[in-house]
Amino acid sequence: FSVKDEPQAEKADAIAAELNTKLTQAVGDGYVGYNRFVCKAKWDYKVFYEFSNLDAFGKFLKGEQKGHFDEAVRKFQEVAVDGKVHEQNFVFDKKH
Repeated sequence: FSVKDEPQAEKADAIAAELNTKLTQAVGDGYVGYNRFVCKAKWDYKVFYEFSNLDAFGKFLKGEQKGHFDEAVRKFQEVAVDGKVHEQNFVFDKKH
């Protein structure tokens, strides 16, 4: 999604960090962490939450922590320029 400017990106950072804390507490070892990317030329904002394996991700989807994610998406929509946030799941293979 896109944000208007630096202050909006900082609000999105706070939302991302809050969700990270909730997922760390709720999911435990199956949750790895998150990364965020911001293009300051176009104010494009992306955040990725990583799980250690498909089983951990499946538990997340079925558990109460999915509600934490949905709440964060609503908050991200409030800082998004057009109010739209795109969600998508990826398989992640780390290559060196």
